[in-house]
Amino acid sequence: MVLDHDDADDIAQMVWIKIWNKLDGFKMESEFSTWLFRIAYNETLNFLAKQKRQGTSNSNSDLLDYENLSSETDAPKSSEIQIKLDQGVKQLPEKQQFVFMLRYFEELNYEKIASITGTTVGGAKANYHQAVKKLEEFLKKT
Repeated sequence: MVLDHDDADDIAQMVWIKIWNKLDGFKMESEFSTWLFRIAYNETLNFLAKQKRQGTSNSNSDLLDYENLSSETDAPKSSEIQIKLDQGVKQLPEKQQFVFMLRYFEELNYEKIASITGTTVGGAKANYHQAVKKLEEFLKKT
């Protein structure tokens, strides 16, 4: 959900610190991976909200650098598709973005996604299908 590798590293570090500090509070009512994803989800949203408040989001310039890097290489055509998919995903609202990433890239089922995001299974399905529709429209335009 963030393009800058350093930002992703910062978020990952905060996630592991939070897990370490709250490990004794893990009650095993859900899978550990669900708990971990939930913490990562919350930390990512907190980071993005903090960036918006500070006005330090540089996702557009990072995306342009990513585009320039890929156009300068002799990478296969699939990298262009991946770039367009990444651009489309970044256009989605945060919740749809996260649900799409969990379903498409992590291949999690809707029950687990619902548990991670704190929504219902129907809500997770709706977010995923809305994301797919928006991505299809975005990809048709580009």
